[in-house]
Amino acid sequence: MSKLKDLTNQKFGYLTAIKKAPSRSGKTYWICRCECGVEKEIQTSHLTNGAITSCGCKKTETAMSHEISKICAICGK
Repeated sequence: MSKLKDLTNQKFGYLTAIKKAPSRSGKTYWICRCECGVEKEIQTSHLTNGAITSCGCKKTETAMSHEISKICAICGK
C-alpha cells in the first residue's frame, strides 16, 4: 500500500485541497474549496489526474461562454 500524499493547500484547477476527508470504499477523499467558495469532497485520484477541476461552476461558466459566442456580432441574434 502506498503512503498517503499530503495534498493540503495544493491547487487542482479551480480547487484547493483543504484537508483529508474520511475514506469511503477504500478510497481517499479530500475536502476542497473551489474559487467560487463551494466546498466539496473529491476523490484523490480525480484531483491528481485532472478529471475534476471545479465544483461544477466551471461547466456553467464554459456553457455560458459558448452561448455568448453564438450571438451574431453584427445583428445581435
